[in-house]
This record gives sequence, structure tokens and C-alpha cells, in this order.
Amino acid sequence: MHAQFSADVLHRYRAIAELADRGDGGEQDTARRLLARMKTQNPGIHQAAFPPEPLPQGPMDPGHPIWTDLAARFRDTVAWATQAAYEAAQLEEARLQAEDVVEVKTRILKSGRWQVAARINLDDLDDCANALSAIQQEVFIETVLEAVRESLREALTMSGDE
Repeated sequence: MHAQFSADVLHRYRAIAELADRGDGGEQDTARRLLARMKTQNPGIHQAAFPPEPLPQGPMDPGHPIWTDLAARFRDTVAWATQAAYEAAQLEEARLQAEDVVEVKTRILKSGRWQVAARINLDDLDDCANALSAIQQEVFIETVLEAVRESLREALTMSGDE
């Protein structure tokens, strides 16, 4: 019940509205005139007598649990993808850092031994130790090891050709 109108007034209004919609001839005309007068004398009575019904919670309703769940999953997926992209960028930065600051050299020593060495400036090593996260340090190390592996592969290939 609307606080401004009594239950009897709202009931009467609904009955007259019913006659205005479905009545016969003069009965319908009289009901329409009476309805118009009641609306003029009582602003807001129609909304009070016939409040809008809430929209059904069907599958197409944006508030439906299906869409709420999907939106939550989408947010979780986007957050995960953003984090993964950030981590991948950080790992790529560590790989590029290793390629930039580490020099892998090979040589044959006078003793007839083949040597491979990874050289890094101490300042660069300190910077990497302080700036790289644990996982970035692992990528840095793996990048240096891969460069050493490649040097060893080349040496094995060249020795096999002799």
C-alpha cells in the first residue's frame, strides 16, 4: 500500500480502471471520466495503484547469476592475463640484461685446452643482484648458461669436422 493513499481508495481506483479498460459503451466512458478526475485530484494515484513490477530474473537480465558469474570469471581472467604479461615482460627484461652485460668468450689455451668463459663487470653483477627478482635471476642465469652451451656446441661441431 502506498502511504499517501488508503487501501480503499486504491481498491476503488483499480476497479474504475478495470471498467475504463473493459466496460461496455456508456459504462466505459463514465469510468474513463471518473478515472481522469481521480488522477487530477490525486496526483500519483495510478503509480500507487499499479506499481511497476520488477523485471524477471531471466537469463537475459544483466543481474542474472549467469552474467554475474561470467563477469567475475572475466575479471579474474583479465587479472591473471595482466599478471602473466607483466611477469613475461619481467623475464624478458632479465634475458635481455644477461645478453647485454655478460660476454661469453672461448679460446684455446697454450696448454692445448679449450676454454669457455662468461665475463661480467662487477658493477653490472651488483646491479643484477640488487635489481632482479629471484625468478629474474634464474632467467638471467639460464640465458648465460644457454650462451655457454651454444659455444660448446660450436666447438664440438668444429672439432668433429677436422
